[in-house]
Amino acid sequence: MAYVNVVMRRFYADSRIAGWDLYYHPGETLQSGQEASMWVSQLFDLARFVSPTQPVFMTPLVSVGDFPPGLRYRDELIHGRHGGWGRLRYGGASSASLCYKIWSLSDGAAFSSAMKAAETGWLMSICYRFGRPLFCTCWSAPDDSEAQATLELFARSHVFWYTEKALPDDAVAGFGFRPINTDRDSARLVP
Repeated sequence: MAYVNVVMRRFYADSRIAGWDLYYHPGETLQSGQEASMWVSQLFDLARFVSPTQPVFMTPLVSVGDFPPGLRYRDELIHGRHGGWGRLRYGGASSASLCYKIWSLSDGAAFSSAMKAAETGWLMSICYRFGRPLFCTCWSAPDDSEAQATLELFARSHVFWYTEKALPDDAVAGFGFRPINTDRDSARLVP
């Protein structure tokens, strides 16, 4: 806690800092969900007291279980059917309530992913429900084809991402967020 306080007080208005990931995967090494929840609350309180000019968030330890063959995952995400949370998996002392708490307190919904594009998209759809910008704080695609598919997702969905894994130059050279707009003529309702 003291470390977070010292660092944030020093760099709270530094333009080189894009955002503060206060805790990466809380609950991963902790044994108790109650202890993890306490740490989450205290760290957010501390960060808010410093009043940084950058967004403050945490990356929960959450993933999506592999989809069974033939699953029409887009149909499964229809609002009101299953809610999407049932496919999420947690590790350590992490849980649905801890994940919900983190995303509710965060300025941006952060996640990490080493999953295929479809599963990453599923997790993104859950994050979007919080109405905040998305940050993939640690991304590692399983292979090059999944990397390209996930980059397409990130570009269309305006997801800020970071990876330690080398990616092919042609995959990232043209990366940019795609504009989100609707053609006026196609948006008109026909009487």
